[in-house]
Amino acid sequence: MEVLVVKTLLVLLVSGLLAQASVQADTIRIGTGEYAPWTTESSEHFGLVNRIVAEAFRRQGFTVDFVFVPWVRARADTESGRFDASSFWFRRPEYETQYLLSDTIFVQREVFFHLKQTKLPSWNSLEDLKDRVFGATIGYSYTQEFWDMAKGKILQVEETSSDLVNFRKLVRGRIDVFPCEEVTGWRILNKEFDRGIANLVTTQDKPLRTAEATLLMIRDKPESVRLIDLFNQALEKMKADGTIDRYYDDMLGGVY
Repeated sequence: MEVLVVKTLLVLLVSGLLAQASVQADTIRIGTGEYAPWTTESSEHFGLVNRIVAEAFRRQGFTVDFVFVPWVRARADTESGRFDASSFWFRRPEYETQYLLSDTIFVQREVFFHLKQTKLPSWNSLEDLKDRVFGATIGYSYTQEFWDMAKGKILQVEETSSDLVNFRKLVRGRIDVFPCEEVTGWRILNKEFDRGIANLVTTQDKPLRTAEATLLMIRDKPESVRLIDLFNQALEKMKADGTIDRYYDDMLGGVY
């Protein structure tokens, strides 16, 4: 009788451990950061891109646990294995070789914000703007040309901790130009500044870059290839069935 009880308890214990492991295996931990309205901890869905990511994995049987940290740490902690992925990163040639990148989630325009009174010349190369002082946010990718010219002291670049700090510097005349994703930039200006202050700012039509938002995973992690493939499958269906267009309309309506 005692042997039977012990065996029963062992079976229950093993079953419980397997069930717990199954739950853990079906949860994907994703490092992300603040970049409203695309990713934001203050939104019910954690921003447009994170909503898309969560829904794509949900359709494949996974739940997602988003952890908000500074952007530099989000990528570093993905590399160390703390996170299964990071959402989101713009596609760059060096990332293509270092990481596994998903199919394009969304295409965004990064433009130059400046005061209307600060006339920017037409430019073909960033070197045409070398007499201007640029703001930049720590951890952001921008373009390789931008950072190469900043490191080479060809461009005058001042790095700060957030987009908001950069916009404060911009409206106070402490920097001349700030590259920022177009929707994000206007959201910050309209939310954080009086209308009269926001109206002092404009953008150039020519973008610094048109950027493709992707989900980032580590190449040498065994599950990464399978997870990226499953994510891409679901993403393609979401684009086809109108889900992503619907989520985008929600963003325009202020949901995020």
